[in-house]
Amino acid sequence: MQQSIRSRGFSWLKFLIILVILGSAAYAWQQHQAKRQEADSAQQYITEKVRRGDLSYLVNASGKVYPQKIVQVGAQVSGEIAQLHVEIGDTVKAGDVIAEIDARSQENAKSTAEAQLNSQQAALARAQSTLTQAQQAYNRANNLYKQGAGSKEAQENALASLNSAKNAVIEAQANIRQSELTIANANLNLGYTQVRAPIDGTVIAVAVEEGQSVNAVQSSPTIVTLARTDVMTIKAEIAEADIAVMKVGLPVKVVLLGKNSQSYQGVLSAIDPAPKEISDNGSISSSSAIYYYGHIDVDNAEGFLRYGMTATIAIEVDKAEDALLIPMTAIEYAPNGEARVSVLVNAQAEKRHIEVGLEDGVQAQVLSGLQEGEAVIVSHGGASPHSPMGPRIF
Repeated sequence: MQQSIRSRGFSWLKFLIILVILGSAAYAWQQHQAKRQEADSAQQYITEKVRRGDLSYLVNASGKVYPQKIVQVGAQVSGEIAQLHVEIGDTVKAGDVIAEIDARSQENAKSTAEAQLNSQQAALARAQSTLTQAQQAYNRANNLYKQGAGSKEAQENALASLNSAKNAVIEAQANIRQSELTIANANLNLGYTQVRAPIDGTVIAVAVEEGQSVNAVQSSPTIVTLARTDVMTIKAEIAEADIAVMKVGLPVKVVLLGKNSQSYQGVLSAIDPAPKEISDNGSISSSSAIYYYGHIDVDNAEGFLRYGMTATIAIEVDKAEDALLIPMTAIEYAPNGEARVSVLVNAQAEKRHIEVGLEDGVQAQVLSGLQEGEAVIVSHGGASPHSPMGPRIF
């Protein structure tokens, strides 16, 4: 009897052990299947983590490099180029002599004016002497007339001679002033025979040669062209769609065509009020795209920037630092402009409305609706049309 009871107890114990083993195995299998299902579900989507970083809103443009200032230095007197003191590429300071024009004609004009002045001064001396004599003659005639010893006619003739002598002195003095002005102009023209640089700059063009005659009567002939190249200006073509967000003072990054990684920092210094067609030609075509010139000053102390180079420009309109960032491909926009994303939570796609800040075409700033580290879905991968993700457009 006792043996039978012990036998039955042992059988129940074996049964319980087997039951525990089977239950553990079933639980382990269920956990494995759940994890596998979760992994399979997660593999249906391609995700990106919400991260922190800096984002800039940039407007891209292209343009040409120009010297900040260009001056055409011309001749103000006619004559032959006697000496040319500069060549293309030379650096000059304001006041340096660039060229000399044969000054013989101007020297002769000055000598003639000086001779005229001497003659006018002699004429003034004679007129003053005549005036003194006329004054004395009038005094005598007037006294005699008052004393009754002279005639009225003699007194009047003496007065007329006195007035004539005074006018002669005035005329001689005017002639002297005219001669002095003529000499001053002669000195000015003589100075113009030395053509001087009006600004500090670099010679970028020489239009004449020694021995060539220049005629300043009809127009001011150009001798050389000077450019200030320590600071260059880039004229960037800014599209009509972007001009509304432009303002003077925005920082700019400039990259030269063909100069791999070399970039320059500048500032948007001016924006033309009219389209570039009007700036260039004075008219506008209704059939062409509208662009406005933005002027960007760039330091060129090393001289790498040259007149006429092509540059690509990135104007930084706005910037967000340490912002929450997600790929723009993760964002869905409703017709009313609302933005939302799908966030992967426990292997399921969860719709989330977000507020978007800056965009750069690749990334977008998230102002609200997401936390750093969350996984946003950027692609369905192998998801079926009936997956929890749903359609892209809502």
